[in-house]
Amino acid sequence: MPAIKFNIVTLLLLVFLSFNSPSLYAQSCPIQGGAVAFKSGSELTTEIKNQLHSLAEDLRAFPDCRVVVQGNGSTTKGVQQLGWERATNIITFLNDTENISRDRLIIMIGGAGDDSEATYRAASDGETGPASIPPPYPQSRH
Repeated sequence: MPAIKFNIVTLLLLVFLSFNSPSLYAQSCPIQGGAVAFKSGSELTTEIKNQLHSLAEDLRAFPDCRVVVQGNGSTTKGVQQLGWERATNIITFLNDTENISRDRLIIMIGGAGDDSEATYRAASDGETGPASIPPPYPQSRH
């Protein structure tokens, strides 16, 4: 009989821990990162919108995941501004068109990647940040 009592106590403890410490059992966000290629400017083409729709479907499938959207480019003020515009347009589309909460989206700019792309990836555990930031160089031409 003591073995049964021990098993029930163990089970209750595991249930308690799973509800109060989900990180003990949770796996990292399975959303795969990607790159959004812009031909020029920051306009979201139909192809880009389709790609972002797929990302939004992944976000709906994994409601605990957050995504970092990074506007690449740091070589000039104009390139940094363009990266900001691209990341901002992506986040606005995901929020306004796909109904993804801004609480799940983090903006970053100045990434070292290809200047013609914005990238996205699953946020690391505990990673936080805003979904919007002021434009870095609003007067810059790109």
